[in-house]
Amino acid sequence: MIAKGMVGKKLVGDNLQIASEAKRRKLENPNTINATLGTLVNEDNNFYTFKTVDKILRSLENDHIYNYSSTDGGEEFKNAVMNWVFREYLDEIITNFKYQVVATAGGTGAVSNAVFSSLDSNQTLILPNIHWGPYNNIALASNLNVEKFNMFDGNHFNINGFQELIYKVAEKEGKVTFILNDPCHNPTGYTLSDDELLSIIDIINSMENIPFSIIYDIAYFDYPVTRTNVREKFKLLTKLKNNVVIHIAFSCSKTFSIYGLRTGAQIILSKDQNIVEDFYNSSVYLSRTRWSNIPRAGIQLLIKLYNDKKLYAKFLQEQQKARNILTMRAKLFIEEAKTNDLKIYPYHGGFFITIACSDGKKLFEALKKDDIYVIPLQRAIRISISSLPIACINRLVSKVKEAKKIID
Repeated sequence: MIAKGMVGKKLVGDNLQIASEAKRRKLENPNTINATLGTLVNEDNNFYTFKTVDKILRSLENDHIYNYSSTDGGEEFKNAVMNWVFREYLDEIITNFKYQVVATAGGTGAVSNAVFSSLDSNQTLILPNIHWGPYNNIALASNLNVEKFNMFDGNHFNINGFQELIYKVAEKEGKVTFILNDPCHNPTGYTLSDDELLSIIDIINSMENIPFSIIYDIAYFDYPVTRTNVREKFKLLTKLKNNVVIHIAFSCSKTFSIYGLRTGAQIILSKDQNIVEDFYNSSVYLSRTRWSNIPRAGIQLLIKLYNDKKLYAKFLQEQQKARNILTMRAKLFIEEAKTNDLKIYPYHGGFFITIACSDGKKLFEALKKDDIYVIPLQRAIRISISSLPIACINRLVSKVKEAKKIID
């Protein structure tokens, strides 16, 4: 009875499922370490909230909480999104690009809309071999193929591997769609250097007769630790030619620590107005048929924060404190990993650090026996330092070392 395209599609081992299991176990054993999800917690293991965000949400009038929002978010929201994401580089972006904005159910909604609008059934979505797991689910739900290239060449982005796969798919299908999760890549925390991003742009510009869709997932861009010029890098995108559309997936959930409000935005950029309008119309249509509209409270939060310069400045101060927490945890974690001979992928910021191993699933199961919960990858495990208090880092790293000796 079920549609053929959905046969066998079942959510198994999803990050949210593992996190729920960890929460249940922590009720039984308070010493359980839950390093699963990209949510920020304090050193006392309580949920991290921004006072500025809390103040705005609690001051909203009923109409701004309970009423419908427009499907695309409305002009005030769009303006606030563009200003937040690009800041001092906004003029350069809107001078060089035509653009549109669509409100989405978190950054995930933006990625999903962009993937669905860019590819037909049985076409190919390109990913690095190390990536956020739900990208696969989004592709499979749209009946797409997924091809992957090795993300790293040593400690650098694998430009040659990327180029080879781009050429292969372009020759076969006559179009290219890929997800670029940068800066503060999930799960590694890697951030492309300017030279690496320019190399990617040069490769794309060398194929100006091929339609390109770049799905640029910036979920953690507000939490860099090193390579902090994350917004300045947007200027490099203006070098792209007319055959390219960029879908920037912005997550209010991560930036403002409002994960449950499911607020995000899809920013559509291209030098061709017709391309922008086509993707805008498609995304509004998809949004209306998938989630109708997003919570108005999330929309109003960004609008009010942008319009009140005092609150805006105060929030930036609070956010810097959150980055300082991540920086301290990352520094200690990397030091402990080095001391214990654990290989981690290059980390420049964001909520996660990834440890390489021979079998991520086996290491995950071994750590569970010690009431330590992480996210398994194929040949690695992802550690959420955003939800890992400093007091827990030494124990986690030591247990990983012990478990790796058994499985490797």
